[in-house]
Amino acid sequence: MSKMKKQISLIFLMVFLLSGVAAQPEGKSGASSSGELTIYLIPSRVTYNWSSPHALYCSLIRNYVRNIIKKDCYLLGHAFMQLESPADSLVIMTGMRSTCRDQQKQMLFEDNYGLAILGTGLEGKLQTREELECQIEKYSKKGKLAFIRFLINEKAALKMEEFYSSYKSRLDSIGNSSCYGGAFWPRYYGEGSGCSAFVISFLDIAGILREEFDIWRVDIDIPLDLIGGPYNPGQEVTLKDVKKRRQWADNSALAPMNYEPFWIFDPTIMSKWVKEAYKSPESVEGLTVIPVKINKAKGLEIDARNVPVPDESIFMQRKEPSIFIKE
Repeated sequence: MSKMKKQISLIFLMVFLLSGVAAQPEGKSGASSSGELTIYLIPSRVTYNWSSPHALYCSLIRNYVRNIIKKDCYLLGHAFMQLESPADSLVIMTGMRSTCRDQQKQMLFEDNYGLAILGTGLEGKLQTREELECQIEKYSKKGKLAFIRFLINEKAALKMEEFYSSYKSRLDSIGNSSCYGGAFWPRYYGEGSGCSAFVISFLDIAGILREEFDIWRVDIDIPLDLIGGPYNPGQEVTLKDVKKRRQWADNSALAPMNYEPFWIFDPTIMSKWVKEAYKSPESVEGLTVIPVKINKAKGLEIDARNVPVPDESIFMQRKEPSIFIKE
């Protein structure tokens, strides 16, 4: 009888150990020795058309109409991140977002900022882990979330931690005033960030920002006469003015410099890229890619553990001046 008990105990122990090895949290590949940077993407309800000021205006209005009833939606889409470090078991989950939706409405509909709304500084904040975990649960169950999980090495994770700590300290010292905006690049000294620039900066710091990801980026040349507010004194730009314009400024060498270059990473474009790549995953410039899921949310896992981390400062001087950034 004692021998039989031992055999039964041994069987239970083997089953327990095997189940522990095989069971992985949903959406995990099982690579546990690495750190992870996960970028979460929530698309706008209507895809933005960046082909002209007119097309962008139409996209904005359609999104406003779709968001009138559902107040919890993101008008421009959203991006946020989660960092898990292998060195100290630290988990950081956060993202940048504006804190006052009415501020944007006033600038657009009352203060006649025109397309200055794309680059202007707004009140913003770093989101909390508790807030974002609820968003992941909510949007992943609906299939309205996409994500990219990068497996990273310890050096990359530590550099990302350093960047986040320094950036957060800077925001804590200046408050939430004018720290959120599309023209900011958080790796430039003293600047805030938009939601997508914030998450992309982590890839940039670790040398993971591939040329293939250029498709996520939108580059436009905003005509100066469509920029209002404090950036172009005396120039009031209504939405009707934006609607009438059928093309961006001419940036050819022979054209006068009567425009402001602007670029942004569009979370909706990023989300669509993920969902397309999920159907037929291919390597990204030599990095292994596999499809993964969280509930109904489709995602990709990209192995970047062997990518060398650039030996450079986490912050740098702004390379080109911007009408939206005070020196």
